[in-house]
Amino acid sequence: MPEHADRPAENMDSLLLPFLAAASETEELLARLVSEIADPIIRNTLCQKLHVSLRPSDGSVQNQDALDLAQSVRALVISELRHLKANQGERIISDFRQYVAVKAYSACADYFRSKHPERWRLKNALRYQLKQNPQFMLRENERGKWICGMSTTAGAPTAQAGARSAEPRDVRALFPEGVDQLPQASLTELLEKIFVRAGGPLELDRLVVIVAEVRCIKDRPLESYDQDRMLSENLANPAPTIDAALDQQRYLRKLWEEVCSLPALQRAALLLNLRDADSDSVIAFLPYLGIASKSEIAELVGISDDRFAELWNQLPIEDSAIAQLLGITRQQVINLRKTARERLARRMQSREKSSSRASGQR
Repeated sequence: MPEHADRPAENMDSLLLPFLAAASETEELLARLVSEIADPIIRNTLCQKLHVSLRPSDGSVQNQDALDLAQSVRALVISELRHLKANQGERIISDFRQYVAVKAYSACADYFRSKHPERWRLKNALRYQLKQNPQFMLRENERGKWICGMSTTAGAPTAQAGARSAEPRDVRALFPEGVDQLPQASLTELLEKIFVRAGGPLELDRLVVIVAEVRCIKDRPLESYDQDRMLSENLANPAPTIDAALDQQRYLRKLWEEVCSLPALQRAALLLNLRDADSDSVIAFLPYLGIASKSEIAELVGISDDRFAELWNQLPIEDSAIAQLLGITRQQVINLRKTARERLARRMQSREKSSSRASGQR
């Protein structure tokens, strides 16, 4: 047995202690932990984030996907609890409920990315435009829905926007005459035309559907950048490039789009420890720069808003704290962040090359 096997009792969540200390009936104790504690958290998180019922009788594709996702998260929790018991002293889970919630939030984020990668990118681009352009407004209503529209309508009650029965559901309802000329319009012009035709604010998710249809944006399988060894070998040290880029507003906007496309654990390992040359938090400036709100950052790192609010003044946090929060080892956190930086550097280098080629063709 590891020499520190007695230490977990000091900081380990008391919910886990009976299971970890048991010499028999461990499967029964494990089943109770999962069914009584983990399952309700997994179900509540998936229902809230994916807007599904999780009823087996609901045959919709998204609900069936969510049922599979719930089983995957459940299996992951069971596997890691068994590993925790077999390797006591290796790591600590100080808040089991938060640990399960992180796993469920991360699974949801990865589901959205894998199912709708192009729309994920489009949604981030729309968020940025709506925040940066004074013509538009974006805010969260009392039901937790993001509402957007022309800034002149910002004083209108958000509940009214969500309750309008006449809210357009597709492009044909907004532009019955056709949209042949719309794809050539700039994003600013397109948003203005949509909001004027809609006659009021729209939910952000509805706007994504409409713009995607106008721009003929369809999801395709995610590309794999991990196998691009040539770029990796030619990149001596990607980290300074990324750190320096954080000082540039234009570059930061593009960089943030790529950060949003990282796998969930890579995002968390990178963002929770993101710091400048003076070791101060970089992430704290994102809301002030209009890049992302606290709520959006919390979603990206797979942490509930309440828990993220508690961590906000502690950022950046050390790798050991991140490891405890995510339920992984400190070395895994370091490896995840290194991989994230390398991927970001490759993607930003690719963007710069594309931009240079486009400029040369003008």
